[in-house]
Parts: sequence; C-alpha cells; structure tokens
Amino acid sequence: MEEEFIELINQYQGILQKICNIYFYQHPFREDYYQEILIRLWKAYPKFKQESTVSTWLYRVTLNTAIDLVRKESVQPVYKELSTQEYAIHDSHPEENTATDKKEQLYQAINRLSEIEKAIIILYLESYEYKEIAAVIGISGGLDSCLALLVAVRAMKQLGRPARDVLAVTMPCFGTTKRTRSNAEILCDELQVSFKEIDIANTVRSHFADIGQDESVLDVTFENGQARVRTLELMDTANRTGGLVVGTGDLSELALGWATYNGDHMSMYGVNAGVPKTLVRHLVRYEADIAATDALRTVLLDILDTPVSPELLPAKDGEIAQKTEDLVGPYELPDFYLYQVLRFGFGPAKIFRLAKTAFAGRPEYPDSVLYKWLRNFYWRFFAQQFKRSCLPDGPKVGSVTLSPRGDWRMPSDACAALWLAELEQLQIKD
Repeated sequence: MEEEFIELINQYQGILQKICNIYFYQHPFREDYYQEILIRLWKAYPKFKQESTVSTWLYRVTLNTAIDLVRKESVQPVYKELSTQEYAIHDSHPEENTATDKKEQLYQAINRLSEIEKAIIILYLESYEYKEIAAVIGISGGLDSCLALLVAVRAMKQLGRPARDVLAVTMPCFGTTKRTRSNAEILCDELQVSFKEIDIANTVRSHFADIGQDESVLDVTFENGQARVRTLELMDTANRTGGLVVGTGDLSELALGWATYNGDHMSMYGVNAGVPKTLVRHLVRYEADIAATDALRTVLLDILDTPVSPELLPAKDGEIAQKTEDLVGPYELPDFYLYQVLRFGFGPAKIFRLAKTAFAGRPEYPDSVLYKWLRNFYWRFFAQQFKRSCLPDGPKVGSVTLSPRGDWRMPSDACAALWLAELEQLQIKD
C-alpha cells in the first residue's frame, strides 16, 4: 500500500503544489505544512473506497487540510506588492516575463482572497466548473442538518457525482458549543463532502450596530439576527458556487413555527419538510447502524444524544444553554398531536383522550403534562401559519405535509380560539 500511495502522490503532486501555493505561498513554514498535508493524506488513504476519482479524493483532503491549518494556526497569507519598477521591467523586457513570473503574480493576487474564494479559484485551476458544486447546506452539528447532509450525499451518489459536490458550511457564533462544532466537522470529513467554516460573530455585531441592538440584551432580536445572517451567508455562497441552498427544517418545526422567519425558515429546497422530528431521530439512527466507519457511527450517535437546540443564546460553562424541548415540549408529544390533526382532523378533546391512551404507563406524562403541551401545540400551530404560507418546495415523505403547494390549505390569520375553548372545558387530573 505504501508504494501505491507514493506513486499516487508523484502522479498528482501538481494538485498539492497548487493548493500549497495558494494557501501558504512564501510562508516560512510552507514545507512543514506540505508535510502535514502528506501525513493527513496517508492517514486518510486506507478509507479511500474508490467512490470518486483519485484526483477528486486527493483534492478534497488536501484542500480541507490546508483550510484547517489556516484556521488552527492562524496562518495569514504573505504577499508582496509589485513595485512600479518591477512592472516596468516586465513591460520593457517581455522575454524575461516567464511562466514562473506570471504564476508568482497569480499566487500573490490569490493570497488576498478569502478562504472560500480561494477554494473556488482552485476549482477553476483544476478545471472544475461551478456546476460541480450542487448543494450548499448549513451544518450545525445537530439532527436536522445531519439528516439533510446525509440525504444530499445519497443524492450525489445516485447521480454518479462525488460527495464533494456538496458544500457544508458551519457558521459558529455566540451560542455554538465545542461539541456541536466538532461533530459538524467530523461528520463532514467522514462523509467526504466539501467543508467551510464562516465565523459570523463579527458580521452579526456589525448588523447589531446598524440597527442599534445591544449585544448584552438576549432577546428575540439577538437570536433572530444570527439566524438571518446565517441564511444570508448560505444564499450568497450558493450564488457564488452555482449551487442551491438545501433547507434543514423538519415537519415538527414547521408545525410549531420553530424557525426564524426569512432565516432558517427559508431555503431553495427543504428536504426535511415532510419529516417529523421523531422520524428524523430514527433515520439518523439507521444511518448510524449501517455506517461505513466506526468514526461515522460514533459521531452520528453523539449527534443523536445532543440536546435539540438552535444554539442562539451564549453557552453556559461550554454547555448548550437553550434546549428546544423545554419550550415546545418533548417532540414525541407535538408530533403525535400533529398527526391526529393533519391526518384525521380530530378535535382537541378527542386528541387528548387518544394521548392519554397512547402514553399510558409513562410516568413523565401525567394528564397535566399532556394537556399543557396540547394547549401549547394549538397556540403555536395557529399563530405560526404565516411562516408556512411562504415555504420553499420540499418532498412529501409521509402521509401528511404542511407545504402550501401540497395538500395543506390554511389562512395565515386563522385563530385558535375555538380549539382552545374546547380544551378549557376538559377536566384535568394532576
């Protein structure tokens, strides 16, 4: 295997040199970083399963390693402005303007670009077109984005395209924890997709300054401002790369309105829009059970064990401070209620009786808890219809859907008063 690897490196060393020149041109530790890239390639080589071309695999690993080194070591491009005299020499002595000179000028110019711009330039240098990037997904390290990424990778496989045609973008900010950030990167590495990190903190702070928002005030503006900046980054990245933004929000979140309007609520196609949260968990667990590597299985299981959270509020002692199910209820309850409402059109009283039967024997679900979250469900379901009235397209996975272009029709100004009034008449035991 060692001889085979050396032959591969010798054959495709041009790719390595191009990426090193773009990210580490004239850097004093350029050779050290080149060696680090070789070490990463050697470690990753046993996992290479020939599902993509050798050049594609080598390009992906090399590029991701270079970006990782830039991020971890705070490597800054070193470039030199060409003086007027230097330009004049080339103008007056064209015979001395060799290919090497031109390449040097090119890399000096490229070094001024951002990481994502550099990655796109590399696609061009390697003769890849924009169409090579098909999907752009915001990856958080949580369940929904995990499932969306798994779906996108499967789609690429069915199309005969490499996984790197999926660009996963992680956008850490004030509430991002080390656990979710690490899981996002490991997941992307194991799935062999293209990966990009955009720290949005400075952009969010600039936006807060524009609108006069005090960063210390942890209100709805503080939360939604982050979600909308993330969507902005994804949409514009998709424009630059010729891809489309794949939405990650699931059916349960659509029912409860648990999304920022024109933030994570919006995408170009929502693959999870017909999948309730409880089914998301089952699908991710299935993928963990059939995972090709132990590392992929481990990270999928850890994602399953991570509390569901938008991670918009600052972490407490490094742990997630905002748990979604504390505010909307354990997802198995609203998912049960939603199914009875959409599939059968049952009223509140009947759904409550069904819930008592379905969850009998569960001490964590006395009648008072079932009633509390049923009221919460109805209130949120009616109040958040305006978000569902303008959704991107998405597949109908099961028997129910909330797509405005599917089989659900509901006015945005509908009122929950009649349904809540029926609940008020019920006799509830503690």
